[in-house]
Amino acid sequence: MKVLHVVAGSKKSGAAKGAIILHNSLREAGIDSRMILQQESDEKLKVYGLARTSAEKKWINVLGILDRALLRVYPKRDKNSPFSPGVFGYNIRRHPLYQWADIIHFHWINHGMVSIRFLQKIKKPALWTIRDMWVGTGGCHYSLSCDNYRKGCGQCPILASESEKDLSRSLFKKKNKQINKNIQLVVISEWLKEFLNDSPIRFNKEVQVIRNTVDLKYFYPVDKAQARKELNLPADRKIILVGAVNINYRYKGLQKFIDAIPFLPPELLIVTFGSFDFRSYVHTRHEIVNLGYIADPQQLRVAYAASDVFVMPSVQEAFGKTIVEAMACGTPVAGFNSSGPKDIVRHQENGYLATPFSEADLAKGIEWIITHNQTGDLSKKCIAHVAKEYNLENIISRYAALYKSLIV
Repeated sequence: MKVLHVVAGSKKSGAAKGAIILHNSLREAGIDSRMILQQESDEKLKVYGLARTSAEKKWINVLGILDRALLRVYPKRDKNSPFSPGVFGYNIRRHPLYQWADIIHFHWINHGMVSIRFLQKIKKPALWTIRDMWVGTGGCHYSLSCDNYRKGCGQCPILASESEKDLSRSLFKKKNKQINKNIQLVVISEWLKEFLNDSPIRFNKEVQVIRNTVDLKYFYPVDKAQARKELNLPADRKIILVGAVNINYRYKGLQKFIDAIPFLPPELLIVTFGSFDFRSYVHTRHEIVNLGYIADPQQLRVAYAASDVFVMPSVQEAFGKTIVEAMACGTPVAGFNSSGPKDIVRHQENGYLATPFSEADLAKGIEWIITHNQTGDLSKKCIAHVAKEYNLENIISRYAALYKSLIV
């Protein structure tokens, strides 16, 4: 069985990281797996760049530019809410690995990677792991409070459009007409399955739920005192950890956490990681320490282990990989009882799910975890839950069985 994964972006992107873990694990299980990545190659890992020549590389860049150019009609659009047309893209059937493969496994394919019309022409068995809402909308990846997708989009708030016949409506119609509805969809959370079943864009096969892949050989408990020593963090403080990529990404809900800070006791230490530094934005009496961007999973493991609570304040999240990583390290999670996180955290058993989207209740949840984990009971339950529910071997076996069912 020869499996070809198709993924947009670079090895550093979230979708690619998950796909690479799956790809490597399939190879370890004896399945012949290869990957086409939009931007990079790694012959040792059987990962190949989409472009094979300098001319192809330029053309692929042009395709991405053309796809994003469609948004210029809406200069007032919300640029912090991702929106992808999916009109322009590479004809994946031209790639030699397409001919090699028995089955095509699509992951995140936007930014000019694969267009909807080329998906329609896929004749081989194919499945598509869906990691956000894009496949069921007129272009947004997270709809937030908008439910216009139920009526085929139009008046898109992300585009700042008041017209029913805007780009989102035309893209929705194009997608519904051109998309290959024989592709097997796999989603990474029950919330995404509920969403797809609610969208007018329907596929011919039942949507399957297979949780996202997290490589637990990198994420496991380590001594808290030693972790804090490595990060130069105080041994006698209660620490809240939160990741911050961009404060303006509304679906990530970082503003919700910021608004929850005044409800928290001043002695709590806030530790952040990511490309965005809270200290340049938040005015609070709480001490804030920024660890910067962490690319190494071993360093991220130390950050989780050093903390008493990990906060995931997302308003909409397809899954919540960092939740699983933190819990695997024995760090309970506080988040909102919505979207992907509600599938992972067990309220007041191994974490806290706050009322959506109450900043006061999120703060209450942070304090609840600190109070109820004095003896480490919550930490033990976190570790056991992840070991049972997010075992990579189980996820690999489910994908392998699905591949075989599609090829037969």
